[in-house]
Amino acid sequence: MKKGNFLTLLRATRVERAFYIVSLILVPATFANKITADILILSICCILLYSVSGIHNAKRDKDFSLPEYYKKFMILLVISAILLSLTNLIIFITVIIELVLGLIYNTVSRKILFGDATVLGFTHAAIPVLASSLLVNLNFLLALKLAGILYIFIWLLGNARNQKDSKEDKKRGYRTYATILKDPRTVTKIFIRLSFFVMLISFLIFELSTKYIIVLCLIYLIHLIVFILTDMKKDILAMQITRLTIILFSLAFVIDKTSNYYIISLDLILALLFLIFITPDIKKFVKNT
Repeated sequence: MKKGNFLTLLRATRVERAFYIVSLILVPATFANKITADILILSICCILLYSVSGIHNAKRDKDFSLPEYYKKFMILLVISAILLSLTNLIIFITVIIELVLGLIYNTVSRKILFGDATVLGFTHAAIPVLASSLLVNLNFLLALKLAGILYIFIWLLGNARNQKDSKEDKKRGYRTYATILKDPRTVTKIFIRLSFFVMLISFLIFELSTKYIIVLCLIYLIHLIVFILTDMKKDILAMQITRLTIILFSLAFVIDKTSNYYIISLDLILALLFLIFITPDIKKFVKNT
């Protein structure tokens, strides 16, 4: 098989999937109504670590043909994240925990039912959200509420994502509901519906306003599209659009809780960039239907 080039290596990072992690990091900053250099450094570290995981998964699952120097590039990304994290003890501890959990995720979690989603809930939500909360000196009880609700939210969608790779996962020996059940699509839609319920519960827990509900109405309409795509067995596109709703969920908090121009702009940019990344797949789907 022909070896890929550096562009292929960059594509293998699937860096756009880290955008929603950054959007969740912005939620505590929203409640604190401020964004700091430490928040940006934490975000960059998470992007770097996610890119490492993306390359590792691409190699293991044979999604991309990578150049021979891909391991050196992964090491460079890890070293860069660690060096950046040295600017703040909280960020450094977060990076170390993320590395350990990343190792667990990429070795044993996928062989345990709900194991991958359980780890993803920590790496993609609870840990970075707690770190972000500490960096902006958020009330600890509020920080725990945010980390907990976002953990459950990502846990549900972390399970739903297994639908798109069910056939390949079964061959690889991964244990998920999608590899066990004959028709897992109904369960996939249940997970997504429950994630929307979590968004509704958040309205009460965090005493949000109608601005939050307006964004949720948009997310609900997008979920209807996701369900149609799921029924059509367009699982990859369905999950890509579902990831977009994660960023919109964080944007709902941002629009409701802060008037900070920088936080709002950054979250909107994340949503726009992610939409740009998935636009080719949307165009391909429209063309073929």
